[in-house]
Amino acid sequence: MIHRKLSRLVYHFLPAAGMILLLLSACSRNNEIAPQEETDRSRTGYMLEDNFNFTVCNKLFQFSGQAKLLKGQELYTVLAADNEAFKQIAAADIPQLSYENNWFRELAANAILPGNHLIRKMPLGDNQPLMSASGNNVYVSRYLEGNDTITTINGSQVTDTDVKTGNGSLQVTRQVVQPARFRQLPQLLTGDTTLTLFALAVQHSGLMPLLQQSEYTILAPVNAAMRAKGMIGPAINLTSPDGILATDKAVLADIVQYHILKEIHFLDRIHRRTDTAAQHALIMLNGEPVVTGGNPQQYNATTFTGKNNGQAARIYRFEYFNLANCPAGNGVVHHIDNILLP
Repeated sequence: MIHRKLSRLVYHFLPAAGMILLLLSACSRNNEIAPQEETDRSRTGYMLEDNFNFTVCNKLFQFSGQAKLLKGQELYTVLAADNEAFKQIAAADIPQLSYENNWFRELAANAILPGNHLIRKMPLGDNQPLMSASGNNVYVSRYLEGNDTITTINGSQVTDTDVKTGNGSLQVTRQVVQPARFRQLPQLLTGDTTLTLFALAVQHSGLMPLLQQSEYTILAPVNAAMRAKGMIGPAINLTSPDGILATDKAVLADIVQYHILKEIHFLDRIHRRTDTAAQHALIMLNGEPVVTGGNPQQYNATTFTGKNNGQAARIYRFEYFNLANCPAGNGVVHHIDNILLP
């Protein structure tokens, strides 16, 4: 009798014990640490981290929270400016008190292009758009100069093209490629505190709606230039809001149009276009010429001279921000230090 009871107990116990052992085994396996993926230091994030020429660029992506993204498996094309390029805009360290933190985040998003875009495979041509992680385009131009093919992105020359990485490629640029912070030119003009007076002149002249309808390049005098050079005549005073609002709209429109050029022209394209043009001149929206000069190989060394200017306008030099090649969704703005007189 006792033997029969023990047999019955063992009969019922063994399957239950087996189930417990299986569960314990499964839990043990689940608690095991999954093998970590082997670090591939050929990926973009690691290459920037390991190269002392890109110390600031690497800090930019760390600050913006995207360094980890560039160490992953997904393919990206990265616009990588070297340390010297960041020194040009006094941003040799990040964060930098002279800049808003959000500007650095926009800059980083603008420098990351989803997918592996091989620039050498792109055709010759101006302003070929590629979408960045910011949702805005950057514009690739490729052209012949002698026997060489030159590539620029938003006007900045690419010095090393299609540098292969383990998860995409690097395009090394001579300057920091400016991020597009606004969808349209009117938003850029009214949102830029250095262009308050010129933006008011555009608004009062009735030309602001035009700047929403197509692509344009604007040579925009900064506030300091408007105050210093804006007393053009007895009835034309652009030195203050009151003076601008008192100026005849038709007269003001002619002056404003003399600062607007059709299509998108980063500085490199301006030089290429005027090198072969009569008198090295751009034909502005009012049909009148503006003569260009300067050295395209130097940083922001372009000049603009109106028909009635005794002194050429230059790209306004600011200690921090680059005030040339400033893109919007439908154009580009170059800040200048003089008013162009038709």
